[in-house]
Amino acid sequence: MVGQSIRSVLLASAAMVSVSLYAVPSWADEPLPVNTWEGFYGGVSGGIGSFNGRATDWGFDLFENPDGDLDLRGFAGIFGAQAGYNYQLGGLVIGLEGDVSWTGFNEDEAFRTGFSYVKANMDWLATVRGRMGLANDQAMAYVTGGLALAGVEHCANDHNPCLINGLDDIAWSGTQPGLVAGVGVEARLSDRWSFKSEYLYLVTADKNVVYNTVDNQDVDFGFDAHIFRVGLNYHLSGLPTGGGSDMYAGGPWQGIYAGVSGGIGSFNGRATDWDRGTISDPDGDIDQRGFAGIFGAQAGYNHQMGGLVFGIEGDVSWTGFSEERAFLDGTSLDSYVKSNMDWLATVRGRMGVANDQAMAYVTGGLALAGVEHCANNDPSAPCSIDNDNNIAWSGTQPGLVAGAGVEARLSDRWSFKSEYLYLVTADKNIVYNTVDDEDIDFGFDAHIFRVGLNYHLGGLPAGGSEIPSGGPWQGVYAGVSGGIGAFNGRAMDWSWDMFRRPDGDFDLRGFAGIAGAQAGYNYQMGGFVFGLEGDVSWTGFSEDKLFYDRVTPADTYVKANMDWLATVRGRMGVANDKAMAYVTGGLALAGVEHCGNDDAPCSIDNDDNIAWSGTQPGLVAGAGVEARLSDRWSFKSEYLYLVTADKNLVYDTTNGQEVEFGFDAHIFRVGLNYKFNVPPLM
Repeated sequence: MVGQSIRSVLLASAAMVSVSLYAVPSWADEPLPVNTWEGFYGGVSGGIGSFNGRATDWGFDLFENPDGDLDLRGFAGIFGAQAGYNYQLGGLVIGLEGDVSWTGFNEDEAFRTGFSYVKANMDWLATVRGRMGLANDQAMAYVTGGLALAGVEHCANDHNPCLINGLDDIAWSGTQPGLVAGVGVEARLSDRWSFKSEYLYLVTADKNVVYNTVDNQDVDFGFDAHIFRVGLNYHLSGLPTGGGSDMYAGGPWQGIYAGVSGGIGSFNGRATDWDRGTISDPDGDIDQRGFAGIFGAQAGYNHQMGGLVFGIEGDVSWTGFSEERAFLDGTSLDSYVKSNMDWLATVRGRMGVANDQAMAYVTGGLALAGVEHCANNDPSAPCSIDNDNNIAWSGTQPGLVAGAGVEARLSDRWSFKSEYLYLVTADKNIVYNTVDDEDIDFGFDAHIFRVGLNYHLGGLPAGGSEIPSGGPWQGVYAGVSGGIGAFNGRAMDWSWDMFRRPDGDFDLRGFAGIAGAQAGYNYQMGGFVFGLEGDVSWTGFSEDKLFYDRVTPADTYVKANMDWLATVRGRMGVANDKAMAYVTGGLALAGVEHCGNDDAPCSIDNDDNIAWSGTQPGLVAGAGVEARLSDRWSFKSEYLYLVTADKNLVYDTTNGQEVEFGFDAHIFRVGLNYKFNVPPLM
């Protein structure tokens, strides 16, 4: 789902972004490289993606015992070719890139109940993206975002194979538009060739298909994906010879290090009961979302070639994530679900650009998580398998992890890092009824933001010990910004009583504009920048849907609005006198309205109707690049991933029936800032 995904960035968001570009202790000591990355290029790329094919049946008529919101998740390879053009202004690079890739994603599932069949394929993916980054003559780090087209096939009907031959059957294939955003690092290999490592988050617009024109019953099909890929580019005009040809092994970041880290994560424990035999009045696709702390230790090794750093890092962390819920069937306790993640370990490659004060990097690799899942029809814990309708499993789940970060030198032995990671585990499939071949998939995904402290056994550069305070980015600033977001309004009715023909877990997805203003303060230490920024934005997100019951048409109405969004975020980045790249994270407040009841408009008039409006707190994290346009003005390009805490409302106090409302969003925006001090242009 879009929310799980940053939940898409993000993101991994960004963090790579960044780089400073000079191997000197002070921002003012080194001339800027000239036209080192400018020109046309082309190449090939390949990698792996965590794909999710979505199908939301708003009328609950497609499946005889329906789950309106289905997710077909899986990993698949992606391979293709790209071409682009870079224009360089000093250490700032602005570019345009297009690519076309084949993807191997193909997932289907046969349901026992009602003999239903669902399918989602993505055969190819094409994107056209802007790029904005920082570079030296050896490496470039960038943020990227733009438009996407995907060749897809979706199917959901009551038999196999897919074809449309009745009111309960639907299949569609075609091209779906979407948005894509991410970050990457590209490094020079020779005077013509470069190597890149890139993370992208993709979300397509929903394709709405009416399969019953009489009752206006419809289904939405869509895709989202987290993609990590590497590539090789050939530069027609050549790459820099003014230093890049003499890249040296060794450097101030090379060597072994170890340290500790901690932060917070937005976790989601998934359970998909394909046959709906575990929960008697089921929502086959359950998401248990929540925030939790994460604390651990890491160790690694860096190999440096000039301003380019290759590394490998391993970490082991404790996580506090544990969510459980007792479900109601009518007025009685019916089912129990539980998801825990006790620990998380990763082994990741790192690739970044550095000076003697800071390093910015992208990272990705393998993960192992110690987890426990449970879904049964005995609402009393603990979980145990005592008949065909009960299932519990604990063990180690493998997965993938990708993200980005910035690491800064504090002394001759110590460094501080700020890092974003996106985690997704493979699904664990368990057959709980061998007679009827009924099975369930368990899995996890998470967006993690953490900081850490590292001790370098070989020491860090002595030349960085005299980092001056002040610099061209220091001071107060204010400005305006605007862009687009992929929003998702969540509603989980744990009791399945709000809707007569229930899907307890609803997602109202859509794209919307966002526009607002920001103000902040930067403190600069050489090429390293700490900052605090606050912003308030209007958002145009508003989605509603009228649901149909097979027996009582026009039965249910749901709605989700976000009128405004405010954030207070720390920023940490690396800079020269022309550009700055940063990671950012902090707290958010959103003015929202949610509704779920059995008539429109939203109002609370009995136990089965609920509507709520107010302010929801949340977390936000991302990355960006900011470039100076003049002695007072700068331009920024930024990605943010937002997730709000759930708002829990009890709508039937007698039976303890409750619903949770929430939001998540992937936001890409640009902005213009005015500096109140006048830094010197170098």
